[in-house]
Amino acid sequence: MVSTSSPRTPTSYRGRFAPSPTGRLHLGSLLSGYGAMWRARSQNGTFLVRIEDLDFTRCTTLNLALMYHDLQLFHLLSEEQILVQGADTEPYETALEHMLASKQAYYCNCTRAQLKQRPCSCNTPEQQAYLQQLRAQEQNKQASCQAAPQQAVPQQAAPMAIRADFKQQLQVEALQSFSDVHLGLINQTNFQFLPQELALKRSDGCYAYNLAVVVDDHRQGITEVVRGADLLETTFLQLALYQSLGYTPPVFCHLPLLTDDSGQKFSKQNHTTPVIMSYSPLQAALLCWQLLQPHQVAALNDTAAPVIAELEELTAELKTIAATIMQAHIDDDQYAKYAKEVLATSLPLAAKQLQHSASQLWPSTDGDIETFILNSLLYAGWQQQQMPQHITLSSGTGSGYGVYSEYSCNFPTFGEWLLNSCTSHPESSMQQVSACSKHYYEALEQLHQCCGQLFELAQMPKKSIVL
Repeated sequence: MVSTSSPRTPTSYRGRFAPSPTGRLHLGSLLSGYGAMWRARSQNGTFLVRIEDLDFTRCTTLNLALMYHDLQLFHLLSEEQILVQGADTEPYETALEHMLASKQAYYCNCTRAQLKQRPCSCNTPEQQAYLQQLRAQEQNKQASCQAAPQQAVPQQAAPMAIRADFKQQLQVEALQSFSDVHLGLINQTNFQFLPQELALKRSDGCYAYNLAVVVDDHRQGITEVVRGADLLETTFLQLALYQSLGYTPPVFCHLPLLTDDSGQKFSKQNHTTPVIMSYSPLQAALLCWQLLQPHQVAALNDTAAPVIAELEELTAELKTIAATIMQAHIDDDQYAKYAKEVLATSLPLAAKQLQHSASQLWPSTDGDIETFILNSLLYAGWQQQQMPQHITLSSGTGSGYGVYSEYSCNFPTFGEWLLNSCTSHPESSMQQVSACSKHYYEALEQLHQCCGQLFELAQMPKKSIVL
């Protein structure tokens, strides 16, 4: 999934968009993604995409596949190979070993219930010596089992987390505040309660977001982190982690949050409707531009008028094809049939997850169904123009990472399945969709180039955006 923009001389700027595949892409995430991409283009820099799938309890194989498709559909294309966190966890383990060896982190066998009742009691020399002895014994048992697999598997000791206490570090003057390139000086005093302790690795083996994001931004050479303002508070802990690991931190640029009338942010936890069911790529790009650059709407319309007009014509052409398919008795069973016939067989790891993901797979209203089918056809046609893509999918086992599979992302898409199932001339229909999609994405790339050229932080709201 590599961008094919026009030749340019890149600068040292490196930005990224790092969604977590806990569900399909929603408008709040898309706003952050476009903001990061347009900011990178405005600096003539490099834009990367990273998939943060370390929470294996929520980042299912199916969600990862759907997220990967949504990123392509809405043109959030990485200029380098996508980093999928779950595919290589060794850098996080190396960072943990460094922090444990330098006594900046410690083992913890407290339960969640205990931590709610009282502070962690594990960070003492005596308790650490005891826990390290338990861990060494556990490792010896596991080594013995591997050497003699016929022996009965011994009962495992209670799992341990790895935690860090940053109380003292956060009192240092250098960490009392940081300068955000958009919001200005951010002080610790801006927050009523600032976390000072952090789990770096959970007892179930899951590496913590804050550890992973610091390690990955460092190893990918990110120079500026563009993300939502909901992560402002965690920046202090991350700066402390940069210091502990000896890394030079990037600069930070926090974007305004997208909220509803009640002030609730757009998120998967709040069951926000996936973008694929509500907006075409053109609609999504223009809406995000209006939200992030409200005073530059006229400038974009003037600069990109021919491109926008071409995209609207191509959308109308695709809508005609979608309408034909809609007349062929499209109903709520269509995606169920596709999931059973194609998706479950192409992604065996996802088969068990399909029944729990109805809201992520099929729209709930007729208007959304029309948009969803339009986007499905657009993506299917675009896929016809691409070389086969590969990505590593990880699936949590409940006890850590361990199930991975390389799969080709060019298995039959829902759009292709629709054309084959609901039209009398699927081959000619696919050719028409493919040609239309090719021109659509060429024009969409031009639109994003215009957005990058016009994008200015000074024109972006500093407060939350109500939609």
